[in-house]
Amino acid sequence: MAKIRLYLDTRKENRTGEYPLVILLSHRATTAHIPLDIRLRKEQWENDEVSGIYNQGHKDRLCAWRHLQQG
Repeated sequence: MAKIRLYLDTRKENRTGEYPLVILLSHRATTAHIPLDIRLRKEQWENDEVSGIYNQGHKDRLCAWRHLQQG
């Protein structure tokens, strides 16, 4: 069974203090990191929840991700 989760990659900070949001896909001891082209500040990512996103494109992608995860 595959396991999917969102991950804020705090190893790669950009000049504006934002970090990439990544999907971690794990199956049979193998993990794939899939970048979402979404960058967040640490304050926007607390307890594995996203808050304070004002970019509509980012909101749309996260809504689509949550829909797939529930589905």
